[in-house]
Amino acid sequence: MESNLVKRINALDNYQVLRFFNAFGQQLFDGLDTTTDQLKSGIPVSIKSTPVFKQVESLPDDVLQTEMNSWNAVLFARTTLIYWAQDEALAGLVEKFLDNYKDDELGALENLSKGFALAMILFAATSEIKIKIGNMEIVKKSANPETVEASAAAFLKEEQKMIKILFLAANPHDTEPLKLDEEMRAIDIELRKSEFREAFDIKQQWAVRVNDLSEYLLRHQPHIVHFSGHGSNASEIILLDEQDESHPVSIRALSQLFSILKDNIRCVVLNACYGEKQARAIAEHIDCVIGMSKAISDDAAIKFSTAFYRALGFGRNLKTAFDLGCAQIDLESLGEQNTPKLITAKSKPEKIVFVQA
Repeated sequence: MESNLVKRINALDNYQVLRFFNAFGQQLFDGLDTTTDQLKSGIPVSIKSTPVFKQVESLPDDVLQTEMNSWNAVLFARTTLIYWAQDEALAGLVEKFLDNYKDDELGALENLSKGFALAMILFAATSEIKIKIGNMEIVKKSANPETVEASAAAFLKEEQKMIKILFLAANPHDTEPLKLDEEMRAIDIELRKSEFREAFDIKQQWAVRVNDLSEYLLRHQPHIVHFSGHGSNASEIILLDEQDESHPVSIRALSQLFSILKDNIRCVVLNACYGEKQARAIAEHIDCVIGMSKAISDDAAIKFSTAFYRALGFGRNLKTAFDLGCAQIDLESLGEQNTPKLITAKSKPEKIVFVQA
C-alpha cells in the first residue's frame, strides 16, 4: 500500500520534484560526516556498475548542474525520493524536510545537480554514514545496494518507456520571422498539464542547419519528429545553411533520410507551409505523417500543435489527436481547419496510441 509520504512525493509535478530533490540533496550533502572519496571507497562493485551511477560519475567535476536530459533527471529524482520514503532510516528525514520545504519556483535550478545526485547514490551504497541536519542526526549502518539497483532499474525501465519528441525549428535570416518559440511553449505547457506528462520527453533543437538533421535523429532516436518553420512552394522544408540563410531540402532527400533513419519514428509533423507533398513521400517509410496542403498562418499552426499534443498527452490515438488539432483551428474561427493533412500509407492512425493507462 502506498504510504502518505510517497503520495505526497507523487503529487509534486516534475519541476517541483527536481527542485525538492536538489534542495534535499544539498542538505544531505552538507550533513555528511565524511568525505566524498571516503564514501566512494566503500561503494560495492555492484553499485559502481549500475548505469545511473556511471552516468552521474562520468560527468566533469566542474559541472554545476547536468541536463542528464531534463526528463531523465525527473525520473531519477522521483524514483530515488520514493525509495528514500520507504527506507526506515530516511523516511522521517524526507518527511520533515518536505514539511518545511518552501518551493522557490523562480530561483531554483530545474536540472539535476551532479553533486546532489551523487550524494544520494553514495548514501544508499555505503555501509555507514552519519548525517546531521539541524537537531536531527541519523546513522545509517546497513549497506543497501538493493535500493540503488532497484532505483536504477526503475529509472531505466521508465526511460525506455518514454515517448521522445524531437522539436526541430528553423527560421533563416532571410525569411519572415515566425512564432516558433510560442509554438514550442504551447506544446510544452500542454504536455506538462496532461495526464501522462511523465511519459513524454521533448527535445528542442533550434536554428537547424541542413548538416544537423541526421545528427539530431541519430542522437535523440525520437518517436515523433516535429518540424516547425517555413516551407517552399515546391513542398520543401527550409533549413539553414552555414551562413544561416535559407536552404531548401528536397522531397527526395528528406524522404531518403527518413527511409534510412526511421528507427523508432512513428509520426512526423511538418508544421510548415506547403508540406503535403513532402509528407506523402515520407509516409512511404513512416507510419503517420502530417503536412500542410497550402500556406498556414502562425496562429493556426500553433493552435493545431496545442490541441494535437494535448490529446496525445491524455492518451488519445493519433487520428483523434489530429482531428482535435483541426477542430481547434475551427473553434478559433481561423478558417484553416482543412489545411493540415494526415497521411498514412503503412498503418491505421486510430490504432497508434503512444501512452495509455
